[in-house]
Amino acid sequence: MYSFMARIKPDTDYDWFSYQAGKPITLDFRGKPVVIQKGDKFGVRKSSNGKNIRLVLPDEITKVMTISLDDAKALAKGVGKD
Repeated sequence: MYSFMARIKPDTDYDWFSYQAGKPITLDFRGKPVVIQKGDKFGVRKSSNGKNIRLVLPDEITKVMTISLDDAKALAKGVGKD
């Protein structure tokens, strides 16, 4: 069985945002919920093949999440650029 993981990249490879919407968004990271709420900062980038979106939190840059297009759109509606 193969396990695929996103390559860890430096924080400078990400575009950083602050979530400003009032409604929190819950993402899934390996079966565990990760809640993004008002004031939280996060970084996003395209995957190396350009097909996926990767998300990291500033405190956990090695925890790279692949998020769905729907989650990306929901986050985009509530962000402010840092």
